[in-house]
Amino acid sequence: MSVAIGYASCNERDGKGKAPADMHEVTYEGFTFLCPDVLKPAQKLDGSATVPNVFTLSDEDISNALSCEVSDDGEEFSAEMAEQMIKEMKAQDPKLEAKVLPDGAEMRTVTNDPSVSSEPVYMAMRIFVHGKKSCTVTLMYTEKNKETLGKYADAVINSVKAAK
Repeated sequence: MSVAIGYASCNERDGKGKAPADMHEVTYEGFTFLCPDVLKPAQKLDGSATVPNVFTLSDEDISNALSCEVSDDGEEFSAEMAEQMIKEMKAQDPKLEAKVLPDGAEMRTVTNDPSVSSEPVYMAMRIFVHGKKSCTVTLMYTEKNKETLGKYADAVINSVKAAK
């Protein structure tokens, strides 16, 4: 695995709290984050409905997707917890680029796993903790879609917050 820290230009919300023109805000289980408009809600496997927390570039392409998971951790966030989690993740991926933030952690890496994709897959992840709940937003995209999705990585990762 190799690490790519190609931070794209950051598309933050303007001073009025609006999402950039090519992104929209998603609220899921008490948290909000920005989602690029090029990503569409994923369909359930049986096609009966969409999944509220997974967005893909095309129907079954999980290598180019944005996902959100919310969990009730049952304990307050601490920097020590985040450091331990990062240490464990770096044991699996020594080149993982990660940092502890006051309200969680941020991680980025590139994987070259043929079982996932025939090309490198970039991953940007933000874990945001509010009280005893955590929200993990992950944006993944392949080398082929780096130009399409890579430019949104910073905006997505920096947008995660507790819903009002």
